[in-house]
This record gives sequence, C-alpha cells and structure tokens, in this order.
Amino acid sequence: MAHVNVSGFLGADAELRFTPGGKPVLNFSIADTPRRKNDSGEWEDAGPTNWWRVALWGADAEAEAERQRLVKGAKVTVVGTAYLGSFRNREGGDTPSLEFKHVDALGVAEPRGPQQVGRGGQRSGGRQQADPWATSGPDSFDQAPPF
Repeated sequence: MAHVNVSGFLGADAELRFTPGGKPVLNFSIADTPRRKNDSGEWEDAGPTNWWRVALWGADAEAEAERQRLVKGAKVTVVGTAYLGSFRNREGGDTPSLEFKHVDALGVAEPRGPQQVGRGGQRSGGRQQADPWATSGPDSFDQAPPF
C-alpha cells in the first residue's frame, strides 16, 4: 500500500450503493494518462492510461452523491491509500487494478469558461453547449472503464 495523489477524469458517472448492512459506498473510476510536451510544444500522451478504482464510504459517499459532481468526464483529484488489486475480466481471468483503499481528500474541478456547464452539457436556458473538457481520441471516454 502507498499514499498517493492521482488526478484524472471520470470514465463513468459515480454509483451509490449500499452494503447488506446498510453502509453507503460511492464507486467511481479515474483515468490517468501521463502527458508531456513534445519538441513542438504540444501535449501528447506519454504512456498508457492507468485506471484507478475508488470507493468512498459512509457519510462522505452520501454527501458526494447528493452533490452530483462525479459525472463522466469530470476532472478529479484523489488523495489516499492505494494498493494493487484485481478484478475478474470478461474472459474470466484476473486483471490487475489500481485501487484506493482509503480516501483522505477528494477534489472536483469546476469546468472552465464564462458559464458553468452542468450535467449533460446543458447550460442555463436549456441550450446545448460543448463541454469545455471534451476531447477526442483515447481520452474521450466513449467506452466504460475496463472493469
């Protein structure tokens, strides 16, 4: 286990669930792709995307679910205790995964621009606008995370 700080984008909306004992847990996944500037000064991917599984527990989970900030594409930072876990993939084999065992701090960045973009890219007035963080290519999150 290690204490780490990870920033990235959510691959899907967070999901609030409850254990059989009634304890709330909010699950979400963060995509973190290392980036660097190339010789021409433009940003490019510097390695494969790492997916981090995060579980937020108890009152923090319920409060964050109520805020509805943890939606697909939101930029987040998580600080906490991480470890290497595994999950059963579609083929039935075990796949390693990076997971947060305990979250010490969670930050959700506000969208850039003169007006805040809400869920689904809607601004006040109901007019559809482009998401200021929308990307194309491997970081576009057209598919759910691999777990």
